[in-house]
Amino acid sequence: MGPCTYDEKRLQEDCLKSGVKINWPMPKILIIISLFSSLLFAEDKIVGGSLPSKEHPATYNTVAFIKAKNNKVFCTGSLISRTMILTAKHCLVDKKPEDVLVFFGADTNKLEEGIVQKVKRLKVRYPKDWEMTFPSFDVAWVELEEEAPSSHRALPILSEKEELPNSDQVHLAGFGNSSLVDGKIAAGTKFVTTTRLKKYYDNSRFFHILLFEGKSGQGACHGDSGGPAYIKTKSGWAIIGVTNGYDIVLTPRAMRRTSDEDFPYQIDCQVNQNLYSFAGAHGKWIEETSGNLVLKTSAFSLKDKDESQSNNTIKSWCERRDFGSPRWNLLKLLLDQKVDSMDQAKAEAFYNSCEKVEEYLGSLEKVFISGEKTLDASYALEPLHLLNLKRLKIIDIALEQFDFSSLEPIKLDELVLNRVQLTDLQKITNTNLEIQRLDISSNPIHSLDELIKLKNLKGLNLAATPVQDFNILKSLTSLEELDLSNTSLPSTRPIENLELKKLFLGDKRLTEVNLNHFKKLESLHLRSIIFKDLSFLYNTPVLQELSLPSLGVDDLSVFMTAKLPKLKSLNLTGNPITSLNGLQYLNNLEVLRLFGTPMARNQVPKTPENCPKVGPEVLTRFCSR
Repeated sequence: MGPCTYDEKRLQEDCLKSGVKINWPMPKILIIISLFSSLLFAEDKIVGGSLPSKEHPATYNTVAFIKAKNNKVFCTGSLISRTMILTAKHCLVDKKPEDVLVFFGADTNKLEEGIVQKVKRLKVRYPKDWEMTFPSFDVAWVELEEEAPSSHRALPILSEKEELPNSDQVHLAGFGNSSLVDGKIAAGTKFVTTTRLKKYYDNSRFFHILLFEGKSGQGACHGDSGGPAYIKTKSGWAIIGVTNGYDIVLTPRAMRRTSDEDFPYQIDCQVNQNLYSFAGAHGKWIEETSGNLVLKTSAFSLKDKDESQSNNTIKSWCERRDFGSPRWNLLKLLLDQKVDSMDQAKAEAFYNSCEKVEEYLGSLEKVFISGEKTLDASYALEPLHLLNLKRLKIIDIALEQFDFSSLEPIKLDELVLNRVQLTDLQKITNTNLEIQRLDISSNPIHSLDELIKLKNLKGLNLAATPVQDFNILKSLTSLEELDLSNTSLPSTRPIENLELKKLFLGDKRLTEVNLNHFKKLESLHLRSIIFKDLSFLYNTPVLQELSLPSLGVDDLSVFMTAKLPKLKSLNLTGNPITSLNGLQYLNNLEVLRLFGTPMARNQVPKTPENCPKVGPEVLTRFCSR
């Protein structure tokens, strides 16, 4: 077996669309081998293999799936009855029966030498949230419109894992690329090779997964997807597995991290470390959903899930086998986030140990849930009450699926709900949750009336919300931090009674800024407005941080007379400033940002008059350049 190679002209554009970077001859993969890309798996291959003999089961049992629109091979399967074919879910998850043809023969490049048949029906396992459960449940079945040709015959599925041999004579078959030459494509021919069963995973994280490891340079890679793994029993040949792919936890030698942030994983098919779904674990599902009996070595007995377990402790949560449930998805998300930050060699021991998981989650104070990469996934918040949770952040996911009352009686330092289509604050306020800081920015909220129930709020972010009436904020007298940037706030009057320490303002509708009442204000940020008049600074004696980017400010003389003895950070980025005269009086200034100003661009010569080399060191350093 050699490295996976690709035809650049044919594949590069589609691979990049799927998150795959082509780095000839080796691909780099974005998230678990980009397992959701039918293109990538369409090029899976048995590399370094050989043609099967007439007696080999692959000759009469292994079939190819080709695209109806162009007759290109994209996956492999195996015959389990006269009309039923076993394959992988990721091969068919976006396919309809009319999209797929089945080829019976040795080489899809010579269709005339084989037989092509149409598909009557197909079905994949657990289509919803399947990227969350991968590599588990990566199985599908296909029913032919007519019986398979006489040249092919079905083989039984090995029903029980106890029947698996301790042998290095596991046979793999597939129609993928067999070339060892970089850049050469030789896909479409049926090849076989041998490997050995290294480990069988069946726990609350992985559902009946076979890990094969064989000689370097031999094994399945990318077209072989859905293809069979065979063993020879006392009664003859049997199908034990369905080609799956790779996983950052279970196949760390074949799937490695890179230093490329855009394409963080790299696949090396040459290593020969492959995952297969144990076919016997899915036999019941195949027969029940198809209504057809398939060949098997004995009656199927393995259960799909066990949802009877308790959920009272972190360990019991970890041990639950309710794959794909909102609770299971949440735990999977948290563990994946941890694995992404740890030494890859230690990931498997952590991921499959509920004792280690319990120790980690017991110390976890921050949880981040995003729908950006798993749009179809659903999550449950209820298990979070088992943690010592302080901060919860949810972004880019429909909030309607969450029940915040299940978090009671957690006391949150911060709750962040960004871009979650929140329209009614009762979702939060009709609970007994204690929240110190609430960020509901970028949501279509029109009324703030419900905030009256959160009188102990210390921080509130309403940025980019369409709120019109801000008067309710007067009642939130505990507020210390407030973000009203990109809102319709016309003036600071509705909040002038608040003893704020940190304030964000900014929108073209803001025409009046009066800070006379903010005697405790330590941090002020103005943005997205044109506001040249800085006279409001005369009433900010304890101000430590001031950010005024791109406001049109061109006169800094206010700093000569305004008493700002504690100001440490000043951001004047993007302003048309031609003189820094006045800043020399800010004796405690430590940070000065002038990016994009005429002074920083050297469009205005620095002279003692416009750039004094006295005062704070940061000013002296800038004027001395």
